[in-house]
Amino acid sequence: MATTSRHKNANWTLPTSGVSYAGAQLAVLMDIRDELQAINRALGCYRIPRALDAMHDLGVEARRRKRLAAKRRQAKK
Repeated sequence: MATTSRHKNANWTLPTSGVSYAGAQLAVLMDIRDELQAINRALGCYRIPRALDAMHDLGVEARRRKRLAAKRRQAKK
């Protein structure tokens, strides 16, 4: 296991019966690795940064509107 665990994206096979604690840990780590790779692929998509920028702009606009509304309320008093 020590030699194959050093290789990136190696296909590690686990026994189908009598899985040890170390084997269970390895399976969990493999699942975590797969999920992290999926996240990395998604973040590499050109649409994600655009969406994040759009959400930021919406937040900035919402804060600006809130400040203007507060100023209008202060002016009416």
